[in-house]
Amino acid sequence: MTAATAARAATAGEAAVRSGRPRSRAADDAILTATLDLLREHGYGGLTVASVIERAGVSSATLYRRWTTKQDLVLAALETMRPEPANTDTGSLEGDIRAFLRHICSAIEHGWAELSDAIGLESNRNTELSAALRERFLDPKVEVLRGIMERAKRRGELPSAPSGEVALSLVVGPVHHHAIVMHRPLTDGFLRKATVSAVAGLKAEPGGDLGIIGSASLVRSLHAAGLIDCYTLLICPLTMGSGTRLFGGRAPLTEFDLTSSVTTTKGVIIAQYARR
Repeated sequence: MTAATAARAATAGEAAVRSGRPRSRAADDAILTATLDLLREHGYGGLTVASVIERAGVSSATLYRRWTTKQDLVLAALETMRPEPANTDTGSLEGDIRAFLRHICSAIEHGWAELSDAIGLESNRNTELSAALRERFLDPKVEVLRGIMERAKRRGELPSAPSGEVALSLVVGPVHHHAIVMHRPLTDGFLRKATVSAVAGLKAEPGGDLGIIGSASLVRSLHAAGLIDCYTLLICPLTMGSGTRLFGGRAPLTEFDLTSSVTTTKGVIIAQYARR
């Protein structure tokens, strides 16, 4: 845990601290580390404050002086996983987006993927936790993207820009899907492609074509969110190592029909699916 992340975690628990002897940094670290470990092992629902106290080897008074609720404790622990703030003012839209995505990738590679699974289900049904997570971790990203787009507009790189929330979906969606849903590594090559795709999405005019890096489920999600109305879905490759075709005829999404397909010299089938 770096000094900066420890400081953020300490700030999150300041309201619970009473006057008296100084707080122990070692106790803070033990409690927050135990919380993250138990989150990974049992998820948010299975984590209890009692189990954190036992794992950290501290007294209940020591923990409750810092964080009075389980939610406050978990949020403070998650703060320690956030990487140091990144400088996203590089002088160009593409450079800013690349720096922003590198920051996102750094968080994912340092354990956010596991923790996303651990708290995802609970946040879907716990509105208070969901709102707190959004305020702490999503809203700051939206504000960074708004700053990136405003600078790009002043430089003449963007004639107009989508809302910060839509921009976050366009920019971060493919990376999140690639790493957390598909469990694939965030290579430099993927980052370059994701950057190009994100910049193209931000520059796209209403009614124009938009290229998206991702799977069928990602495109379907963007459509459901009202971000795109009409599109053609290209899925490649459609073969596995044995050459077995994954899709035969209609795609496994009832909204799509197979309109054409081409087999390349490498045996890869490139199929074009269009929404009915």
